This record gives sequence, C-alpha cells and structure tokens, in this order.
Amino acid sequence: MSEDRTWVSTQEMAKALGLSPRTLSHYRLKHEFLIEGRHYRRKTPADQAPWQWHLQRTTAAWAAEVGA
Repeated sequence: MSEDRTWVSTQEMAKALGLSPRTLSHYRLKHEFLIEGRHYRRKTPADQAPWQWHLQRTTAAWAAEVGA
C-alpha cells in the first residue's frame, strides 16, 4: 500500500524547498503567488488546523517565483 504524498505538512514542504517552516509561513501570508486551495489548505475545516501543502504545485510555484 503506497502512501499519498500529494499533500504534505508545513515542515515537509519547507524542507523540500530548503526553507524553515517560519519562512514558508511568511511567504504564505505576504506573497500572492501561493494560493489557498491550490498550493495549501487546512488539514481539517477547524481554524486552528495545521496547513497542508500540495507538493508538486508549491514546488513549481516556488521555482517560477523565486527561481530556485
């Protein structure tokens, strides 16, 4: 049984991009190229639920915006 790795935690996404989780959260809040629902979402509908990140979409958006 394979594990679905489409959506990953903030820690995993930050590591994949070579960032700290705090820096990734800064980009989520301050930059318009990361779009809620496309690049990130809440794990559950609760307001305090942790964020999940779409691994492929976020990596592509990061590369296009930052050039990494």
